[in-house]
Amino acid sequence: MPKSLSIGFSVPGRYAKSLLDFKSKDFLKDFDVLLSTLKSDKLALFMLKAQHLKRQYLMEFVDVISDVLHLQEEFSSFLKVLIENNRLSLLEDIARCYRTLWNKHHNIRYIEIYSAIKLSAAEQLQVEQAIKKFFCETLNFTHKVDTNLLGGLLVETDGVHIDTSVKNHLKKLEQTIRA
Repeated sequence: MPKSLSIGFSVPGRYAKSLLDFKSKDFLKDFDVLLSTLKSDKLALFMLKAQHLKRQYLMEFVDVISDVLHLQEEFSSFLKVLIENNRLSLLEDIARCYRTLWNKHHNIRYIEIYSAIKLSAAEQLQVEQAIKKFFCETLNFTHKVDTNLLGGLLVETDGVHIDTSVKNHLKKLEQTIRA
């Protein structure tokens, strides 16, 4: 089953899908701000993940952190639902599912392009133009250097993996010789 289909059947996926029902709302920024704060502030992370604290304290803490981080009211209510259902530990998984569903709903695809050396702007544009022929979504490209490739390109996106690297060709050649 493709990853995007299985998301809706998982517990984090069902929570993420419920946020998409707010058609006019975008909670990506709320997730990003909250998760980056939690990663940098160990006390905040402890407070939100402390199962032994009374729910009322956690609810009040969500109110405080929502005010400080300027989270949307609906997102704060969502956090409280997670607390009520003891699902706060799934927050990162829910964020990941929400991002995937949001991108799919808005016809956006992120593509990472790995090359052995840094590509010039003209080379990057040429590669991007070639890739655009295969997709109908809005594409967002990220270019990265991976010196292990030896040469060629590795293109990764949801469900698609295109490996034209020298390393991959050598690996296939080795498999052919061994067969």
